[in-house]
Amino acid sequence: MAMSFDYGANSDSDKSCGDISFDDEGKLVSGEFNDFYFSPQGGLDESRHVFLGGNNLPQRFSGLFECQHGEGGRSRGEFVIAEAGFGTGRNFLTTMQLWDSVLSLKKAELKSESEHGKTCAGEEISQPTLIYHSFELYPLEASVMEKIYPHWPDLSEYAGEFLSAYKQKKTGKHDLCFNLEKYSIKLMLWFGDIRDNLDKLPGRVDAWYLDGFAPDRNPLMWSDLVFDTIKSRAVPTTTAATYSCARAVRENFARIGFQAEKTEGFGNKRHMLQAVNSCSLC
Repeated sequence: MAMSFDYGANSDSDKSCGDISFDDEGKLVSGEFNDFYFSPQGGLDESRHVFLGGNNLPQRFSGLFECQHGEGGRSRGEFVIAEAGFGTGRNFLTTMQLWDSVLSLKKAELKSESEHGKTCAGEEISQPTLIYHSFELYPLEASVMEKIYPHWPDLSEYAGEFLSAYKQKKTGKHDLCFNLEKYSIKLMLWFGDIRDNLDKLPGRVDAWYLDGFAPDRNPLMWSDLVFDTIKSRAVPTTTAATYSCARAVRENFARIGFQAEKTEGFGNKRHMLQAVNSCSLC
């Protein structure tokens, strides 16, 4: 039987997220866009396949710790992710889990190497920071997320950390910092019209998650402005990933100098897109 949550006006928010519900197939559906939030075949596996795998994050996170001779340390400082469409937060939580896993493994490896004198001469080991920006027009209530997260028990630690910090739904930018000594993650949530916030995105972005509702149903999240921002915040190694293979999406990637390739999709979707910066001047 479908379960629905109907919000209406909320004194703590400038935007209502509208009517959302779980349908009989287990999909979390947005009434506003008549689209579901994640694949019923496995939302977390979808996130890991499309966005973490699509941006090659397991290898790139590990690479942050590679020895850099002459630079005085292993850490490359920061890795920056930007996401169009925060939704249920599942992409963030799976990213947080991966980051924590890699961080813990590398810390153990570096400690072992240090004890055995195998670290690079004169280097100091520092911890990189994950910076995660996410844009969302209709933020979900914490009470809704609390109903969703028990279905993802392997993310319980990270969901708990997130919910303890998720207090604010008002339009604007909200900085959420977690146990920095343990996780070293900073989450910046940008609530409101993405057109009002994209130009405030600071500095470079290493990886993009394009996860808005389908382009034909939510064109705002796939506008030229979004792709122009991808270009303006790009470095030579910037990548992007999305479940959508729509022609307009592929053409926009080509327009900004990114090479987009169709790769194996998740669940019922035959393909997804992985894009890399092919521009020689960034």
